[in-house]
Amino acid sequence: MVKIIVKISIIICLIYFANAQQILRSQDVKGQNFLFSFGSCFSERRLTALNRTSIFEKISEQKPDVFAWLGDFGYPKLFEDFIPAFEFTKNEKGYKMLQSNNITQIIGVWDDHDYGRNDGDKNYKHKHETRQIYLDYIGEPKNSIRRTQPGGIYTSYYLGSTKKVKLVLLDVRFSRDSFWFEHSDILGPDQWKWLENEFNDPHSHTIILASGCQILPDDRVIPEKWYPDSRNRLFNLIQKHKDHQRVILISGDIHLAEILVEPNSVNKFGYNIIEITSSGLTHHIMDYKFPQFIVDGFLPNTFNDRQHRLMDFNYALVDIKIDPENKENTQLEISIKDQNNATRLQVKIEPWKQEQKQLNLTNSKYTRDDHRYKRWIIWMFKNYFIEYRKAGIALTSIAFVILILAYFICKILYDCYQNKIKNQQKQKTN
Repeated sequence: MVKIIVKISIIICLIYFANAQQILRSQDVKGQNFLFSFGSCFSERRLTALNRTSIFEKISEQKPDVFAWLGDFGYPKLFEDFIPAFEFTKNEKGYKMLQSNNITQIIGVWDDHDYGRNDGDKNYKHKHETRQIYLDYIGEPKNSIRRTQPGGIYTSYYLGSTKKVKLVLLDVRFSRDSFWFEHSDILGPDQWKWLENEFNDPHSHTIILASGCQILPDDRVIPEKWYPDSRNRLFNLIQKHKDHQRVILISGDIHLAEILVEPNSVNKFGYNIIEITSSGLTHHIMDYKFPQFIVDGFLPNTFNDRQHRLMDFNYALVDIKIDPENKENTQLEISIKDQNNATRLQVKIEPWKQEQKQLNLTNSKYTRDDHRYKRWIIWMFKNYFIEYRKAGIALTSIAFVILILAYFICKILYDCYQNKIKNQQKQKTN
């Protein structure tokens, strides 16, 4: 009986910790210096139609120890398009440079387009087939647990042989609920159980937590984001383990790069909860030719101001310094680089530093405690009538003229209709 219990315990441990045992080696033999890069959103159509140079050539120049895809390895429109779209990415000149530099290990997790459907969820009918295709193209071994485990392709890696810093890749598609109801979930029960065990890891003290879509923002109308219940559950997990695990969030999806911080997070968690988003390997939000004031109107400043955003091609580079003897000396310098390898945004994070001060990236006085629609409405008013008041006044004037014209058109149509009724009644009486 004892042998059976021991065997069952070993199997359970293997299931939940198999992925966490993966160690990504660094060029530093001691594993105390690690260069990690990530990005998302690679479109064949955008790259070829606009005749752009691949940013992967610039990433390869940095010689990172690891590059992680955070979604949208390609943009297949139909299931039949998967292999052609992925073949283009795999054989693209710049990406081949990165694959063949004999230094960079390539890993990744999908988001919606490389999962199979824009804003896709757990009901996507081809998800089991696309799982195998995706993992093939990012070089996942055929015997990987990611190919068969319940709940998706989530996984984790130690960054360097010290095992002090860990990268956790979350799958926000495979088990995602379809609609944003009160208790909609984004990860599913299997992944939540696995994630709890990742936080219980006795080796690591810092977790880089990766999600295809953004985690912190809750007041942006158009971009996808985490459901409220799932975000709160993650925050509770972070709060519960704050004394032995510190968390840094990274994400992709939205075709721009930015640095965000949770308001009052030092008071809530004891340290700054920071999210770094990098999205736009081949295209960015300003490609759609929207005026700047329109784009800014949909990005309230609860978590950052516009100077902490980059609306250009970009990737992220994370320079990690690990002190295996003293976690307080662990540092992560995270830079957002453009297509010229210039640093456009940067933040230095010391997750275990004593006496943490709240990082303020915005002049907004509103926090998550204020209702998200209230924050969005106030921001829209401020954006259009203070920040871009000329454009706001012009738009308001145009809208006012359109409303007046619509009123008179409706009045004319209504009067015509009434006259027609009166004429019909006169004809009947005659």
